[in-house]
Amino acid sequence: MLKEDSKSYKHTQLSTLKVLAIFYSGGATSKEEPRLLDILENKIGLHHEYLEAQGRELLVSDDQEGADSSFQEHIVDAEVLITTPFHPSTSLRTSSGRPAVTSVAEHVMMNILLLVRNFVSTHEMMIERGEWQVSEVAKNAFDLEGKSFNKELIYYNPTPHPSAEAAKVVVARRVEDLKHTYSPENALLLILLVNTVCGAICERDAAAVALKSGELRGYAGDVWHVQPAPKDPPWRTTKNPLGSGNDMVPHSSGASFDAQARYPKCAFEILDHYLKGKVQTPPNVIMGKETYTTNACE
Repeated sequence: MLKEDSKSYKHTQLSTLKVLAIFYSGGATSKEEPRLLDILENKIGLHHEYLEAQGRELLVSDDQEGADSSFQEHIVDAEVLITTPFHPSTSLRTSSGRPAVTSVAEHVMMNILLLVRNFVSTHEMMIERGEWQVSEVAKNAFDLEGKSFNKELIYYNPTPHPSAEAAKVVVARRVEDLKHTYSPENALLLILLVNTVCGAICERDAAAVALKSGELRGYAGDVWHVQPAPKDPPWRTTKNPLGSGNDMVPHSSGASFDAQARYPKCAFEILDHYLKGKVQTPPNVIMGKETYTTNACE
């Protein structure tokens, strides 16, 4: 049995039916905080004994890069792959974003407020540097009220609400194409882009150019084209002409303690349904036998 750390995996030789789990290593933090479940050391609460009783072999690793990685070695005959968006390995037929819905929604609202009020740059420029010039803060700070497309709150989501009743609960209008979130009519308004969905939704360099020129007033979110992000992508350092507008963080919006407490329940639900031959809960299914069952990942 191998030690669970970087470039290694832990397994038992019970069966050739493999359940392969890929997580990132928590390092020293894993020993300091046991509530971090989506890491290599804690493997979202998966137990070898549970899978052994089902006639399966559990392999856990953080080694997924390169042709010689543990991921490439075992994915060829793995029956089930378990991974997370924070350390993704491949597209899955079943996946659950439900544990992180509340956490990500709160993160988005926080980002919007931080950008509108110019909070992060204000703290960096005025507090950390020991300065105190209110006008430098006020020239890039706004109220959130009324700052939306044509004074209307809109949002982009490729997947519609399941029913008309559900749509009425959301006091906002859904658009089916990202281009409908921007038009010459709102070009003079405060344009902020918050992305917690997928880095590839945005053209990396175009977003950086727009922010640097001031056409885009602020960019925030936690998803990157490559994860972990390299040291020098423009999203790390690009700012608007006022020296602010960049509130990017690592992919962590759905990694709160509360979200992680919900991970095991959804993971075990998917796994239990699979092992028992039960139909998966619809919100957990991304791709059926022949095509996508949701537009969210196309």
